[in-house]
Amino acid sequence: ALAPLFILWFGIGEDPKILLVFLGALFPIYLNLHKGIRNIDPKLLEVARTLGLSRAQTIRDIILPGALPDLLLGVRYAFGIAWLMLVVAEQVNAESGIGHMMMDAEDFLRTDIILVGLIVYGLLGLISDRLVRAAERWLLVWQKLGGTRV
Repeated sequence: ALAPLFILWFGIGEDPKILLVFLGALFPIYLNLHKGIRNIDPKLLEVARTLGLSRAQTIRDIILPGALPDLLLGVRYAFGIAWLMLVVAEQVNAESGIGHMMMDAEDFLRTDIILVGLIVYGLLGLISDRLVRAAERWLLVWQKLGGTRV
């Protein structure tokens, strides 16, 4: 729904594609981060005030570790939506790229090229999801240790 407006506002080229992908990825990250911050135990924030932690220390030691699982979940959703937005942007507004190649292949009934494009999109989405999952395992190793922070 936004692709035609972005083409109208920003023309044909890379800018509308980048903005569509950015806009699509922004909201899952923001919403999940907001949820993660709001779900932090108020007792932990009270402990931070009692210990006299500065705002930066509270963010670094309490808020960021508490919201990190939700933030990473938002990043995973954002990657999926970003790939979807990229596919849409390249199908609608492309001078080059996999979507442009697939649209040209459709005109010439080249289903083999279309299938290769779909497989490439699928593999890129799978690889990006695996990378975020690996980052989750690395960044959230403290959760496996019974919730204590190492």
